[in-house]
Amino acid sequence: MIEPLKVTAHLLDGRIASTDLMLPLDSLLAWAWITKHRPELLNVTMANYSNIFQPPLPLDRIEAQGTWYYACSFACADPKAELRSYWNKRFDATEAEQAVDFGKRKAKINKQAGLYRGHHSPLCVFLLPKLEWYARGDGAEVESLLSSVTHLGKKRSQGYGLVREWEVETWSEDLSWLRPVPDPNGDEIMGVHAPYWLIQDHVRVSWPNDNGRLAARKILAP
Repeated sequence: MIEPLKVTAHLLDGRIASTDLMLPLDSLLAWAWITKHRPELLNVTMANYSNIFQPPLPLDRIEAQGTWYYACSFACADPKAELRSYWNKRFDATEAEQAVDFGKRKAKINKQAGLYRGHHSPLCVFLLPKLEWYARGDGAEVESLLSSVTHLGKKRSQGYGLVREWEVETWSEDLSWLRPVPDPNGDEIMGVHAPYWLIQDHVRVSWPNDNGRLAARKILAP
């Protein structure tokens, strides 16, 4: 049954790696659906965007300004702190010599560029206990899909964004409008439905007056 919903992700330790904290709900649901039903599509990239598949998500779909978007919000949260961390990657020459046999061939490992280039990169980490979303959709189906989403944000393999518990509940108010929407007079250009990185679908958008609820707007505020 389609109805207003509130979705809450309770984080285990509150650390989530993200540059913007937008985290649209339909992206999470699309990833969960494709992982479950069409995992071969997870490798689709910008180079073969013509093969993009739109999964049937349990959300209302809204047509507007020649495009469409799902009736679901971006992440709402109140970050308690913004931290700076780093991630490193270093080519281990000693280990490689023991594991690789080049035979009579001459081989050179380029550590300045490409696969074996070293990294010492900053990582933006926010501290917050939970993230909330609002949507208009089928609560049971939304909860079923989200049960497979164990982490949020970047660097999930390093433990960031670990979800302790998902909570999906019927809500008294439809707040799915807490998101950017297509607007020919908008002052920003971005995607309005998953996959948000697909530049061919980018349009002008405007953000709502969200009364300080959207996490992304708190970060972008001067």
